[in-house]
Amino acid sequence: MQQFRSGDEKAFATIYRYYARPLRFFAEQLVNDTVVAEDITAEAFARTFRRHTDFLLLEKLKAYLYITVNNAALDHLKTEKRHQQAHEQIRYLAEGEMGDVELAYIRAEAVRAVHQSIELLPEQSRKVIRMLFIEGKKLPEIAAELGLSYNTVQNYRARGLDLMRTHLVRNKLLSPLVAAFALSFLEQL
Repeated sequence: MQQFRSGDEKAFATIYRYYARPLRFFAEQLVNDTVVAEDITAEAFARTFRRHTDFLLLEKLKAYLYITVNNAALDHLKTEKRHQQAHEQIRYLAEGEMGDVELAYIRAEAVRAVHQSIELLPEQSRKVIRMLFIEGKKLPEIAAELGLSYNTVQNYRARGLDLMRTHLVRNKLLSPLVAAFALSFLEQL
């Protein structure tokens, strides 16, 4: 453990070889998806290695790995459930079972959520996204107006949209349907 605590890569590799397979199996039992289980396991080891100085005993390290995998699997399942609910609500909408008033309310809430997420962006990304979403301008027009290169504007747009998606997905106050509508607005940008 002393070698692991000092950041020795060989010690880390030994621990990885010893625990990776059982952790991957554990994760797969929880999420029922091999690829996701591999990602969860890899992330658990990455987190563990970043905190290598925290572990005095092998038992504590093992417990940390299993708890990290368990928590990541639960987070994944919660996200999947939320996505599934959103898809079900969109299907409900597509089947035309929702009234015009309900649909207008959901659209209004989605637009409000998008506007709120725009306000949380860093300044340059916020400017670019506002010009795209609110003013309806095209990227070359925005680049010329802001005196930036086209690629720079594309980068601000991409970064802004990523941050907005993250905010909308993680916003627990939004219903899955409103979040799905808001995300669909972002796909148009």
